[in-house]
Amino acid sequence: ESRRNKWLHGFWIFLVLAVLTKGIAGMLLLPGLAIYVLWSRSLPWLARNRSMYIGAAGFIIMVGGYYLLRNSMNPGYLRAVWENELGGRYLSTLEQHKHPFLHYFDYMRNWRYPAWFYLLLPAFAAGFFFSETSRRMTIFNLAVALSYLLIISASQTKLEWYDLPVYPFLAVQVGLFLYEGWNLLTRQLPWQNQAVSIAGIGCLGVMLLIPLRDITEHIRHFSEKPWDVEPHRQGYFLQNAIRERQKLDDYLFLYDGYNGQIGFYIRKMQAEGSRVRLESDPSLAREGMHVVVSQDAVREKLQALFELEKIREAYECTEYRVKRKL
Repeated sequence: ESRRNKWLHGFWIFLVLAVLTKGIAGMLLLPGLAIYVLWSRSLPWLARNRSMYIGAAGFIIMVGGYYLLRNSMNPGYLRAVWENELGGRYLSTLEQHKHPFLHYFDYMRNWRYPAWFYLLLPAFAAGFFFSETSRRMTIFNLAVALSYLLIISASQTKLEWYDLPVYPFLAVQVGLFLYEGWNLLTRQLPWQNQAVSIAGIGCLGVMLLIPLRDITEHIRHFSEKPWDVEPHRQGYFLQNAIRERQKLDDYLFLYDGYNGQIGFYIRKMQAEGSRVRLESDPSLAREGMHVVVSQDAVREKLQALFELEKIREAYECTEYRVKRKL
């Protein structure tokens, strides 16, 4: 908007940080930004600007250099990036996360943004008829939000947090609509300023009451999603051990399936010097080890391989000591 190079420098710096933080997801807003650049006729200025090319070169060196260095240290890393961030995740369904094209729009209406969802269409439509600044903000928000939603909706793998980056833009647009709408209303109503202010505060309070109630209920009466209950059992066990400063030396945690949440606590304890491990194969247990299980199928395999002494039950996990191999 200002055609000042300091903002262009900031853009490239934060784009580098975004991609180094979250990979390809850090670039998913770029199509919307490109659309706005074309609409605002900023492309000729960018094409003539030396800082644009310096920034692009710096981006390629920093991001490309990181990926090449990481692949040299961990052969196969680029292939993993392809499968988990690019073609593999985008063109095919991973981990059974397959949903219809309108999944995120339904999510927005029914769960994520129900209190404001039905204001979105009026907010974007009316934004074209407000002030010039509001009109440009509307076009910017529409270009970024819509392009981002279309990109993630076309992906064959859809996870529940993929839509989160779009909500700041939607919130700005709804806020703009309320602000400009109230300004317009106050110019038309023949009320005294004090009466208008009181009425405005009352209306805003009513509008915020429902989402505020929902947020409060979610925090005060939080319950885990059904699919989180199983992996969180061992997580709670480990969290308590960390809180009580237990080292858990020669402990083996067995979990079959995705174990990222459990692995976080395991790695924390290992970094603090504890000889604790996380595996999925019960046959890796050894005599004298303490083994913690929470899944019935894993427990049955362990019992078929070893004679066990039950030590305790905690957080719906069972801790055994391995006596001998059967």
